[in-house]
Amino acid sequence: MSSRTISIRLSSELIQKIDEKCVTDGCCRNDFVKNAINDALKESIPVMKVKRVSYDDGKTWIDVS
Repeated sequence: MSSRTISIRLSSELIQKIDEKCVTDGCCRNDFVKNAINDALKESIPVMKVKRVSYDDGKTWIDVS
């Protein structure tokens, strides 16, 4: 996997919070940020699927997947 360097702007307060968290967890700032981004990208938004539809006020139903 190739990588490249990018930069982002973070507030001093946020950097301080990350550093405090890394001191207690024993990680480095880069690993913390990379893991946070990876975790955020893994989370998927649940998609609702219609299971049954009635077009005639509930007399008949059609399952839709």
